[in-house]
Amino acid sequence: MILRIAFGFFVVFILISSVLMQKTVSVNLLILLGSCLLLSILFENRIPRIRVLQIALLGIFHWVSHLNWCIDLYLLLTAKTYQTRKVGRTVAVSVFLALLYSSIRLSYSEHTLYTFLVTLFDLLGFVIIVLMVHYFQTAKREKQLLQQENTHLATHDLLTELLNFQEFHKQLQQLLKRKKRVALLLIDCIDLKSMNNEQGFESGDRILKKTAEVLQQIFHDARLLARYGGDKFAVALYAEDTSNQIQNRIELLVNEFPKKLQIEITYGYAVYPDEGESKDELLLLTEERLFTMKREIWLRREEHMLRSEKLRLIGELAAGMAHEIRNPLTTVRGFLQIAKEKNYNIEPWYEVIMGEITRISELTGEFLQFSKPHVSNFKVQPLQECIQRVIDLMKSEAVLLGHQIEHEFELDPIYILMDRDKIVQLLINLIKNAFEAMEENGVVFIRLYRVGSLGTIEIQDTGPGIPQEHLDQIFHPFFTTKKTGTGLGLSICHKIVQDHGGTIDLESSPKGTTFRVTCPAVHGSGM
Repeated sequence: MILRIAFGFFVVFILISSVLMQKTVSVNLLILLGSCLLLSILFENRIPRIRVLQIALLGIFHWVSHLNWCIDLYLLLTAKTYQTRKVGRTVAVSVFLALLYSSIRLSYSEHTLYTFLVTLFDLLGFVIIVLMVHYFQTAKREKQLLQQENTHLATHDLLTELLNFQEFHKQLQQLLKRKKRVALLLIDCIDLKSMNNEQGFESGDRILKKTAEVLQQIFHDARLLARYGGDKFAVALYAEDTSNQIQNRIELLVNEFPKKLQIEITYGYAVYPDEGESKDELLLLTEERLFTMKREIWLRREEHMLRSEKLRLIGELAAGMAHEIRNPLTTVRGFLQIAKEKNYNIEPWYEVIMGEITRISELTGEFLQFSKPHVSNFKVQPLQECIQRVIDLMKSEAVLLGHQIEHEFELDPIYILMDRDKIVQLLINLIKNAFEAMEENGVVFIRLYRVGSLGTIEIQDTGPGIPQEHLDQIFHPFFTTKKTGTGLGLSICHKIVQDHGGTIDLESSPKGTTFRVTCPAVHGSGM
């Protein structure tokens, strides 16, 4: 804008000076050329390649005016063509303009030694001015870049390139002043500290960088995205949509992290001004919700550890109890069989006695599962083959009951270190439970997929689901809702999974129940 004003001023000044001093060869032509020059400056951003026309008009305007003062117009035109990263091109343009100016000046000036020396001086002057402008512009640009870099270092985390804690608080305060609805989300990578201890800080740093990338993908429209300190991250975004839509994005976040990073996260979020009318209130509520979720996960892990310890104690009890009961039962059973053969007078009670003894024997047989040591017949085998064997074994029972079995496997084999017979027993128990849960004709879905370094099996039925009040007790020994059940089936399943270093959990709704078994995957096809 400044160059345009200066250029226009000099055009008018030279035009008036040439007319008053009677230097021009044609007043009308000079006014026409001056007007064209002014118009070319005014519309230069709208017309492509207008710079060539401006140079031509300037040369003719210079010759018609017969004034050496036009050198200022040449210098201004040189400045307008200046490009910081193409100094060679700018110098070439400046030399061309200097030669044009000198040739036109010589056309109406006397050809003396002084005139030629002035021409040489003008040429050098053009080049020196361009180089000086380039130097100062480069220095200014480097200073600006240095200031930007210093500002970036002061406001961003060096590892993740996200906003740091102090800058996030500062910008969050400014964001809330706009009086728009804002959702604040705090995220904590709860397993990262233990991972740092086990695998080193380099592994933790890689996960923090990957976490920042995943957050940027999921919350691409976030107004603020920061590393909140340590293993925590913070996200602030406009929340003009409904709370359900916000929750859907959070669920996407929770699902993406285990798949991409193999870590579990906790989170807390609150909405301004619905749940907090200031920055401090919003942060306090979000921190409280984050702490509550962390506490729930901690309690769930403690419950899992207590359950495992309880099963260990039951196993020790079963070792002595089952052996003490099963031996005399075997003797009694043998006696009753002989009594029947000899026609002893206990025939009326035989069926009742045998039925009860058989039931006790089955109960002790299942109870012995807890006392057996960890499975030792370990081999690296693909889960696909193991599941296919279970499907083949259960097809006839499914047809008999009017149910269907559907499955979905990954193409690549998923190998785990396992006792195949125990895994088959585990899956048969879960599928039988699914059959029994579906009163009408239903479908059992079996899915196998990999999540990071884990192989995951899902068994889902289309039954009425498990009542909410029973979910916390479902793996407890002797707990059952069946009339003829022993209450040990799922406890045995839990122990088999535990012996394989895996986990088992479930989700249930009125539309059905899903059991999810995860075991560490290994490389190779044999052992």
